[in-house]
Amino acid sequence: MDSNHTPIWLYSIITGWFAAFSDQYGSLSLLVCAAIILDILTGILKAKAAHSVNSKTRFKGFWKKLSLFAGLSFGYFLDFFELYLLSISNVVSFSFHIPFGTIIGIYIVLNECISICENLNDCGVKLPAFILRALKTANDQVNTNKLQKK
Repeated sequence: MDSNHTPIWLYSIITGWFAAFSDQYGSLSLLVCAAIILDILTGILKAKAAHSVNSKTRFKGFWKKLSLFAGLSFGYFLDFFELYLLSISNVVSFSFHIPFGTIIGIYIVLNECISICENLNDCGVKLPAFILRALKTANDQVNTNKLQKK
């Protein structure tokens, strides 16, 4: 085997892991990415409309969005870690499963959708009030359920 070529087994492992990950988290990850991208775009439009484009704000926003992906990745990690703990039942045993990645992903999408609505409103696009109200109600319910489980 030539040292310049990656072994085929490594490609198999990577693509197998990616396929399994995408099967479980692909749709949610895509929704999170789409919501974040739309929030960035509407945020830029809002700044342009208000003539307040600021590199410091963009830099802070970049790190915030990056931290959202870190939080989502941590949720996915917790899902896998929880499954690992359940698989070694002689060490830890509990009779429930908390889908951390899904909860964090839904929370991110809801917050980004609220921000998108607010950005559009600030650009002069009047959305029906029930849309923002529904998003805020759903977000409040996620927060309430999250606090009740503590």
